[in-house]
Amino acid sequence: GLVEAEARRAECLLYLLVWAEAANLRHASEAVWWLFHQLSDLAKPLPRPFALASVAPLYASLVHLFCERAHPLNYDDVNEAFWRPDCLGWSLEGSGAGSAAAQLRGLAKEYRER
Repeated sequence: GLVEAEARRAECLLYLLVWAEAANLRHASEAVWWLFHQLSDLAKPLPRPFALASVAPLYASLVHLFCERAHPLNYDDVNEAFWRPDCLGWSLEGSGAGSAAAQLRGLAKEYRER
């Protein structure tokens, strides 16, 4: 009925919003999937504009991982973090202990390339 149609419209709109921002996260495809999953489960509207509330914190964490660490990570390391089932419990908002930003900042290199 009407509720189902409204839910489908909301999902399509969310898909288009994530797709439009996907270029900023283009090498972290698992992060894009996680972002869509997290946003589709939100029961309340985002407190800020879409990109500021969802993509910007994730992008800032990626910049830290790739540029500001003594032993930078690469995209494969980040994608592997989103393969773990516990990533579904990470919070999209904030930078506290359970947030995606905090989890990504704490990533260690799984494999050292020669």
